[in-house]
Amino acid sequence: MNINKIIISHLKSIGADGLAGDECGCGIDALMPCSDWSGCGDCRDCVPAKKVIATEAGECHDIGDVIYTKMEENR
Repeated sequence: MNINKIIISHLKSIGADGLAGDECGCGIDALMPCSDWSGCGDCRDCVPAKKVIATEAGECHDIGDVIYTKMEENR
């Protein structure tokens, strides 16, 4: 089992849909694209996240886009 499979297994076990950092987020189906390119920054600071529909436009998304938001830290 590689590191991505270990991370995905853990995320699923806690009910997470992906990961989120301060500037971005990603889903389990396309986990950590920032490790392949420098668009997001450092994925080592990401935390478990839930998938939501954006209700406000942001720098990297529009209203109605799927985004990933950090789950509660004290879970």
